Amino acid sequence: MDRAAHLVVVDELLARPFPDLPKADSGIGVGQSCNVVCLESETKQTDTAEEFLTAGLISLIDVLRTRWGQPQNLVMDEFADPSLDEDRGLPLVAAFGDRLIELSGWAVRDRWVGCGIARSDDGTALHLVAAVAERADPALRCLPTAGNRDWASASWAERLAAVTGWEVARTRSIDWPSVEERLGLTLPTDYKDLAERFGSGEFDGFLWLSTPDTPSTHHDLIAEAHSLGVFASAVADAGNLYNPYAIFPAPGGLLRWADSVQADQFYWLTDSADPDRWPIIACNEDGDQWERFDGSTAEFIHRVLTDTRHPFSVAQFFDTHTFESFERTPGPSADGDAVAH
Repeated sequence: MDRAAHLVVVDELLARPFPDLPKADSGIGVGQSCNVVCLESETKQTDTAEEFLTAGLISLIDVLRTRWGQPQNLVMDEFADPSLDEDRGLPLVAAFGDRLIELSGWAVRDRWVGCGIARSDDGTALHLVAAVAERADPALRCLPTAGNRDWASASWAERLAAVTGWEVARTRSIDWPSVEERLGLTLPTDYKDLAERFGSGEFDGFLWLSTPDTPSTHHDLIAEAHSLGVFASAVADAGNLYNPYAIFPAPGGLLRWADSVQADQFYWLTDSADPDRWPIIACNEDGDQWERFDGSTAEFIHRVLTDTRHPFSVAQFFDTHTFESFERTPGPSADGDAVAH
């Protein structure tokens, strides 16, 4: 089975419901609330067999890293990370008992996803394995419980407003047809909700949301898109800064919608005709590491604030979360909009 086939199996495993798979499906046994599949097997436990499976594991980790960032090393050389608990990948490790040789894992929303090398139940074979375990999603766990609100049906923008205590239904109205005509692109639906609900400002003093026609040109979505596009076309080696991506207005290029106080950059990859399917591509302050997030803009911000396993998380620094507007002073007007300074 090649890497592409491995990815198909991982995707199927992510979509597969709990409870556990029967043992016969995996060949190696499963743990509580964890589904496991065998991707490759070697019946002879030799150094060559383990090297073959290790090469497959490295290849799989490399491609999954482009989806979910750097994995956590849960088990290395048969030794499990002693700090493992329910919030640090223990559900994945517990599924295998003492059979694991290597296991790397990612926190992906309400799932733990792992891949590694394990011995069979009877110890006669080695397996390249993938596993998916249930995870208590911290992005939902942190939402307020007062009022018995059904957060399962709420949008990510509504959840973000709740977790930051932002009570303004709409900061300002934006002429989206005009904005999108000037950009030459239709923008994601949930970003439009965010921009009107919050306006330009900072989440937890860390992530600054850019919006159209904001007083700050540095965080004006359209002005930024234009200036980055000019820079990318005018500077000879600018392409190396964004490799392997191009900058909008290049077809399928990166369009920046936020940055951070640590100079992290957050973009959409505009590679689909449907903007609600654009992945988020994030770059660290050194410009040498790209992370991909397949989800909405509001969900990305929410997880930055609340999920300690998010690659750009600030959750470990804050017990409560805030939004500071840099363009409006919230206050009810006659039609429910916010009142400007």
